[in-house]
Amino acid sequence: MSEHAAPETSEDICKAEMDPRIRRSRQMLHDALSKLLEEKEFDRISIQEIADLSTLNRATFYSHYPDKFALLQCMVGSRFHELMARRNVRMECGEALKLLSLGVCDFLVEMPGANRRGNGQVEGNIQSAIVAVVKRMLLDGLRRRAGAAGAVSIEVVASTVAWAIYGAAYTWASTPGRCSAEHMAEGIDRLLSPVMQSAGMGQTA
Repeated sequence: MSEHAAPETSEDICKAEMDPRIRRSRQMLHDALSKLLEEKEFDRISIQEIADLSTLNRATFYSHYPDKFALLQCMVGSRFHELMARRNVRMECGEALKLLSLGVCDFLVEMPGANRRGNGQVEGNIQSAIVAVVKRMLLDGLRRRAGAAGAVSIEVVASTVAWAIYGAAYTWASTPGRCSAEHMAEGIDRLLSPVMQSAGMGQTA
């Protein structure tokens, strides 16, 4: 997968803005890109097409995002975060790690254009956005629930687990005749629970 990164991180670009006009404009751009991804490959989508479909102009696009890769990254991160919120995934839940893994599996399969292979930049931005959300959720949970200091810092644990979840889910989504998402999520949970314990946090499942 590509090392391509947007000029800013997805977390920087996608911070919740207090101004509802900014949120509305960004949502319009997200919706336009999502619709276009249902119709064509990402490489064939122009910024002008995104702006036209969103009913915004190019200048407005560039006031929010430096390029279409940054828009893709923010759209993916926002939608994945919304999926986790709808499913009420909280790290206080005993099955949090399994639910996070299931969410990544489902999202990779269901998001328009997300499961198309062969474009390293697209895959890299999707990857970065999902990993950022998962890592943030893991860190929040570890900070609240970690007991005595573990052998490894919670930042290292959260990063390791987030990347491992994405890597396993990506491989699963790329495999013909794959098992169910639920079965895969259970396997990821069993594999990674010991890593969570290395931060002084008990079993998550």
